[in-house]
Amino acid sequence: MLWKKDVLFCDISPTTYAISEKKEILKRHIKNLTGKEKFCHEYRTDKLPNLLSNYSSGLIKTGKGIDIRLQENKAENIAIASASMNGMVIHPGETFSFWKAVGKTTKRRGYKDGRVIENNRLKPGIGGIELSIAMMPEGLFMPWHDVAALHYGQSYEDYYPLFDHLYPMIYTGAYNKDSGWVAELSENASACFPGSVIGFECTEPMTSVRLRGDIAAIRGGNHAGISFFRYGRMVLAVRDGQDTLLYNTYPGSATRLILSRENTEIEKDCELEEASWLRVPGHWDLIRAFGRYKNGSEHYFDGELCVLDAESARLRTEAIQGAS
Repeated sequence: MLWKKDVLFCDISPTTYAISEKKEILKRHIKNLTGKEKFCHEYRTDKLPNLLSNYSSGLIKTGKGIDIRLQENKAENIAIASASMNGMVIHPGETFSFWKAVGKTTKRRGYKDGRVIENNRLKPGIGGIELSIAMMPEGLFMPWHDVAALHYGQSYEDYYPLFDHLYPMIYTGAYNKDSGWVAELSENASACFPGSVIGFECTEPMTSVRLRGDIAAIRGGNHAGISFFRYGRMVLAVRDGQDTLLYNTYPGSATRLILSRENTEIEKDCELEEASWLRVPGHWDLIRAFGRYKNGSEHYFDGELCVLDAESARLRTEAIQGAS
């Protein structure tokens, strides 16, 4: 061996790192050329009729040990990258590729030194944009603070100066908690680590009702917004004129819907397969879906699916606007 077994080839020197980087880029190009994925490529200058949600946040982070020059450069880098994606349309069945849209981040294209991580160290580097990290919620709950550091190697205090945004994964499903727990930890994150983005889960056993309750619990908080950890599983509901369109991302089908509006509740059978759309007449305050899908190689999940509905999207937008 030319190097120690416990050292990766890319970590030997800057030259081997550059070689490894080129290799991975080449592998990605070959996969894109030979694969069946269809990447989006259409751009439009006119606005589409329906706004699902909006979001804004400050780009310049200040604090102890933070180089303001790199923060200002980061904002310029984000402006360049955003311009290459603005107006992009993602049609059903298409895949969005960040790097196909943005391309190379080089000095020639106007990118400046931002903050990048190399060899587990933070340093200046061309094209540095936003650095964020998903964090386990135990670090926000004092009795479990040391557990997060021991089992996950995560420390909010250590990571906060390094990253632009922390994403505490404060979702109730995996922890068997209620919306009050979400509100408490969200307040802790906002008070101790301003700019945190609260993470929600959209997989079983999460349901539309529970998701709405969790989102409502943090409205008006001092967080920077919320993010959905969906793992590719949700039924997305968006308004289209006087109707509602449902799109299924589960590897199975939704076979029954319960539609609620004011004092009206309608139950109807349906057949909404994976990666397909269903038009439902009218707008609804709450949409619940039930079905069956394959959860792993041999197991099936049969029960209520998670619907990110129009009402949840509205609550999400209010939560973000209230924190802006």
